[in-house]
Amino acid sequence: MKADVILFEAGVRHPDETASVLRAGIETAERSEARQWRAVLLARIEFGLGDEPTDLLTLDVTTEDGTPIGEKTPMEIEAPRVPGAMTVIVKVNLWLLRTGTLGMVLRNRKAPLWERTLEVLDAGR
Repeated sequence: MKADVILFEAGVRHPDETASVLRAGIETAERSEARQWRAVLLARIEFGLGDEPTDLLTLDVTTEDGTPIGEKTPMEIEAPRVPGAMTVIVKVNLWLLRTGTLGMVLRNRKAPLWERTLEVLDAGR
């Protein structure tokens, strides 16, 4: 199993399996104590021979010192066909209370599928 993932400012999945997104390729976020930072991960998950037809995905977000932040909610996915591919949208809602670097990891039961860092800046920078 492998994943190609892009972080977007906002997005929604439609009943016909398509998605609408806004502002792709986010690498920074502005800190605000007054509101949550909201974003979306759009992942194309490819299943190969030998992969399980169902799996669990989780998104782990940690601070520079490894402290987890946000909710870690497992998402059950089911491949349409093996081998095959599917598109998954993961909503991200976080309170960004300080500046610094966050680590983001999308993983299945076995291994990380995608890893990135997100720089959190003070608003207006």
